[in-house]
Amino acid sequence: MAIAHEEERGTFESADGGLKRSLSLTQLLLLGVSAQIGSGWLFGVLAAAGVAGPAAILSWIIASVLVFLIALTYLELGAMLPRSGAIVRYTFLSHGAFSG
Repeated sequence: MAIAHEEERGTFESADGGLKRSLSLTQLLLLGVSAQIGSGWLFGVLAAAGVAGPAAILSWIIASVLVFLIALTYLELGAMLPRSGAIVRYTFLSHGAFSG
């Protein structure tokens, strides 16, 4: 099992250190699919309001606070590790080769 070192250039980085600016057909297809599916959660508001009534607003506020805390964690990690694909390396860097 080969483990990539942090010094190595990532797959999406060009020789000058910047990111490559290209998308393959597969990447474009998956981007389009995720854009269509990604808005499906908005219909959850309608379903939640039908089941929980006005309490659904409270549940969305609580969930928003929790998601905001998770986003702050990723914000801090992104500032500490400004590399291409760093989000994939977080578990490896924090817990070692066994988990990452």
